[in-house]
Amino acid sequence: MHDAEHTVVLPSWRKLTYFKPEEKNTIMLVTDKKTGKQEQKAIHEMFASVWVGYDPVKLYGGKITENIVQSTARDIMYEGQIRISKEHPSWFFLWNAYDEVIFEVPDAETKDAKREIPYWLCNAATWLRVAPRSRRRSVRTVHEVGDNLMFTQSKIYWTSTPARLLPRGS
Repeated sequence: MHDAEHTVVLPSWRKLTYFKPEEKNTIMLVTDKKTGKQEQKAIHEMFASVWVGYDPVKLYGGKITENIVQSTARDIMYEGQIRISKEHPSWFFLWNAYDEVIFEVPDAETKDAKREIPYWLCNAATWLRVAPRSRRRSVRTVHEVGDNLMFTQSKIYWTSTPARLLPRGS
């Protein structure tokens, strides 16, 4: 590879960039399990930096796939957080970590929050409706924490079942 960077376009159209990608051929000494003999074997590896100025790390298909899936999940959660904040300004967004989103919700609006937060976390990313994909199914879990905090978990699974959007209020 001769480019200074390699870019993967995510379904949200955000770009995931690998800087200074390079290929390396390494000679390793491998022991045959049956015969016990050692022989040299050429290993072809890819390296790239995921942040500007950092040392390259080893890349392989599974790692690149993991980066794409996690970045897409982050985009879905972010779109949901933004939409919830716009639709319900009285619900204060506190923080998120991985697949968790925490909002501070007035006591009188807890019932609405239990319905609306999972809905928007699963349906706010309108770009998902036109993104190339297999099928989509949403799984939702809502737990109350304290008097007015909500912990909401939303996961997207790629399945072979027909795609559907959750009806509002389900």
